[in-house]
Amino acid sequence: MSTTLTENEIKVLIDEHRQKISKLENQRALIIFWVFLILISVFLLCMVGNLLLTILSFIICILALLILIGIYPRQSITDHLEDEIEELNNLLSVRVENRLKQEEIDERTIYGVVLKVKGMSYRQEAFSDLCQELIRESNDPPYLGYTSKEIKEELIFEERFYKYLPFEIPDVEFIPEFDNKFDPNAVKIVVRGYHLGYVTKSKNRKVLRLTTDSNNEVIKNAEIYGGDYKDINPDSGRLRTVKDSFKIRIKLKVLKK
Repeated sequence: MSTTLTENEIKVLIDEHRQKISKLENQRALIIFWVFLILISVFLLCMVGNLLLTILSFIICILALLILIGIYPRQSITDHLEDEIEELNNLLSVRVENRLKQEEIDERTIYGVVLKVKGMSYRQEAFSDLCQELIRESNDPPYLGYTSKEIKEELIFEERFYKYLPFEIPDVEFIPEFDNKFDPNAVKIVVRGYHLGYVTKSKNRKVLRLTTDSNNEVIKNAEIYGGDYKDINPDSGRLRTVKDSFKIRIKLKVLKK
């Protein structure tokens, strides 16, 4: 079951499943009614006492019962639908909870920005070490373990299929560097202990002021994304592997407590 479903899509699926269950229950009730009617009819014909008519009715009854049993909806179908409804309800609860949390965060947000890391070109070794550390810790196999055929099917909807899912890292620090000879307002960006660069000059003062204010709540996340991927070669139409570098962005939200 897809975990990308919206609240409305989940509700529609739950309604569709319930309608299917109701339809199956009606089919069962109708089949039981027809079985009962056939048995009563055979019993009444037997009471008439005509042997030939009784045998013929018995044969027809057997054939009809076999047909009805063959089309009788299995209980396992209903059980499967009910299990899916339970999963969908759980997913819906998570969606609603996340939406309410996000709405509460949005109401308190006084500053939200996606920061680029300035000076990354001078710290490629540190960034590479961080990326390799994250890959080693990742539980996901490369390309999610998909086969070439499965990747091709996914590429119908997307241009690229990345080797690794984006890494979300909450361990982000903004550290002032007052002795920086180029900019006394410089703010270092440190992710998991790796100094990767600086906040851009146009934002460093505001970022430092808001993130050090004790009246604020700060949410900081680094997202590392990109890297090697597979796509379809436009010349040959075949699957190919493209080497590419990882990228990083810092998501910052400042909220009033």
